[in-house]
Amino acid sequence: MAGLKSILEKDIVSTNAPQLMICILIDASYSMMEDGRMRMVNDGIRAFLKSGREDIYARDSLDVCFITFGGDGPEIIQRFSNVQKVEFNDIVPHGGTPLKTAVEFAVNEIGMRRSFWRNVGVSVYHPWLIILSDGKSDEDVSGPAKAIQKMYRDHKLKGKCIGVGDGSETEDLKKLAPEGHVETMKALEITNFFSMLSRSAAAMSLSAPDAEDDSYEIRI
Repeated sequence: MAGLKSILEKDIVSTNAPQLMICILIDASYSMMEDGRMRMVNDGIRAFLKSGREDIYARDSLDVCFITFGGDGPEIIQRFSNVQKVEFNDIVPHGGTPLKTAVEFAVNEIGMRRSFWRNVGVSVYHPWLIILSDGKSDEDVSGPAKAIQKMYRDHKLKGKCIGVGDGSETEDLKKLAPEGHVETMKALEITNFFSMLSRSAAAMSLSAPDAEDDSYEIRI
């Protein structure tokens, strides 16, 4: 019991701070090397983390996770952790686009983290899953798409799908996006997206969380 208490104390920055979970699922396939896409994603994530750490309202509440998918499957490069504790290294593209497996993996991580916070008596906002990809999945995403759409409808999850690049391969992302809406961004726009995400997270941290109330959203 003492060991568990020690682990929890290290993880919780402030038990009075409601937690905003943001899981960012990032395509790390070879094609992300084109047109500086991955470089701009790396730069955008760094800017997002910097803003989150510096904002006095968001830094105790922002609970972030980064998962890449490429090669043989998803890889957690940063488990859920308070933004002040995150150590980020550049993502290096490799392999294909196992989007189906990655989405299932990310949703499971979000569920476990949400349960963790509730078990220790900490309030949570609606968790967010943000997916960035530039291409078609190597796998059929129909199964997880049905499950994730139900989570949106039941107010268990918020989502945003970003098509990186020329936006020509977004059919799989549309299946996973709320109301089938995918935003397409060229590499230079990615840093602006992460900047908006940081500002929105800071604004949301001033609201009172309510897991049953759909009015608290990140507006980006």
